[in-house]
Amino acid sequence: MRAASLARRVARATQVAVRRAAMSFADRAIILLYHRIAECRPDPHLLCVSPKHFAAHLEIIQRWGTPLALRDLTAGLRAGRIPARSVALTFDDGYADNLTQALPLLERAHMPATIYASAGYLRGGEPYGDELQRLILLRPDLPPEFGLHLGRTEVRWNAKISHLGAAPDANFQAWPDSARERIYLEVCEILRGLSAEERQRVMQELRATFDGRVPSPSRSPMLSRDELRQLAAQPLIEIGSHAFNHVVLANLEASAQAEEIGRGLRLLEEALGRKVESFAYPYGSPWDVGQRTIAIVRELGLREACANTPGQVVRGSNRYWLPRFLVRDWDGAEFERQLRSFYRPQPAREAARD
Repeated sequence: MRAASLARRVARATQVAVRRAAMSFADRAIILLYHRIAECRPDPHLLCVSPKHFAAHLEIIQRWGTPLALRDLTAGLRAGRIPARSVALTFDDGYADNLTQALPLLERAHMPATIYASAGYLRGGEPYGDELQRLILLRPDLPPEFGLHLGRTEVRWNAKISHLGAAPDANFQAWPDSARERIYLEVCEILRGLSAEERQRVMQELRATFDGRVPSPSRSPMLSRDELRQLAAQPLIEIGSHAFNHVVLANLEASAQAEEIGRGLRLLEEALGRKVESFAYPYGSPWDVGQRTIAIVRELGLREACANTPGQVVRGSNRYWLPRFLVRDWDGAEFERQLRSFYRPQPAREAARD
């Protein structure tokens, strides 16, 4: 009798646990944020996921969740119905490896994705962080001292460190090097908050300082217009806008924000010959996006806009401030552990600036 009673209690407890687990996933979706699918060295911002790991991620999503196009997730949000364990994939910036590496794996897995491209790169060029890697991390030596001017202020760095100035052999690669990486990240942080014009001026100053001895890449790492069209022609892929210059929008006046967002949309629509309906805020943290920025996106008639702050999409979520979880280069086991943690209730942080 005692054994039967114990068995009933265990069965009831199991049923309760199952119901609670089901409730924890009901009406809750997550959006994953990727940047590059590539073997990258260096990768100081941890933006690259290897093709091998990405393939494992897709397999786990298929087995564990409900893959969903972002447009369908937004439609469900508007209707008040979100499929349990929904997972939407997004890519920011518009790197060419989204076409060459990510797309074949997405097609093999029949997995939809939204790719947010910064329109300013369609005619060539590269993000300042990529060029700074060659200037600071990958060159054989650094000038003993160098600096840059920000208005009336000069910021300087001292690279007089023995292992920074050592005579390299032909195969020398400076990174990883904690001192160089610190300098690199400090320069990136300064450029991050500048306007596009001031950022370009500072980059020209740094190029002159480093005397151009680091070769440029054979081609831009970003999607060209033709490559963007190739992606857009795939049924699984939607192209969204990531503005024009990839600047911190909340640092701009309202009129400049509207021009930056609108210009990016117009150029993408001209390249694709169709309307662009989705947007992702450059950088996208609560400190990079203001309430005015969100209002501009809404006024432009976009369907949704994605942030870069963690949290689940639930009934009542603001579709112009959709949270996303940033994905790193995790192997399958770690990705599955992270995926489960993403479903633990955590409200997204609101934009912190007016």
